[in-house]
Amino acid sequence: MPDNVQNPPLIVFPHGGPHARDYKYFDPFVQFFAAKGYAVLQVNFRGSKGFGNPYETAGYYEWGKRMQRDVDDAMDYVLTHFPVAKDKACMVGASYGGYVALTEAFQQPKRYKCYVSIAGISDLQADIAHEKKMQLYVGNIIKEETSAELTALGDVSAINHISKITAPILLIHGTKDTQVNYHQSADFYDKARGKIDVQYIELEDTTHYLDDSAGRKATFKALDEFLSKYL
Repeated sequence: MPDNVQNPPLIVFPHGGPHARDYKYFDPFVQFFAAKGYAVLQVNFRGSKGFGNPYETAGYYEWGKRMQRDVDDAMDYVLTHFPVAKDKACMVGASYGGYVALTEAFQQPKRYKCYVSIAGISDLQADIAHEKKMQLYVGNIIKEETSAELTALGDVSAINHISKITAPILLIHGTKDTQVNYHQSADFYDKARGKIDVQYIELEDTTHYLDDSAGRKATFKALDEFLSKYL
């Protein structure tokens, strides 16, 4: 919760991975949001590590399904038990968290005022095809943990549900991302522009982890402007 702010807007910030977890340690994104006057919700949804193997494997085949519902349930709890603005929320996610944000945008189009995907996945089928060729870890995780049928992945891929999206979307992606190809954002933008309110910022020489100062600065600047406009 931010200091000295009554009923602050809420940022729901699902972590990447998904086999990662949020800790009560310093996080530059969380600190940025709080400094700007936003409350921040981080959720260790099923599939997160650090809570035992059954909890981590409970996320298998649940991309876009029960893993999403865990985030929804956590938000419901916060809206009921914490003094936050009930009608001012935005979901912001990076990597797998970006996938969660884009999926939420078509599954829950009216629940949030806006959605932000940083280096997120919009098309699971395309990601698998790309990662098979590259033989990278991310592609193997998706193949094993989302669905045995490749065609079923389209049901939980935002690029196939643009017509259901009603809230503004911000996409940010680095061209040197070797974990999630930047075309995951660029292709979504090309298909969505003119149909929905969508912005795309392409960061040259920036990797998946925003580990260059120019990329980080551009990302925080874009977040500040976007969130200020819609929250």
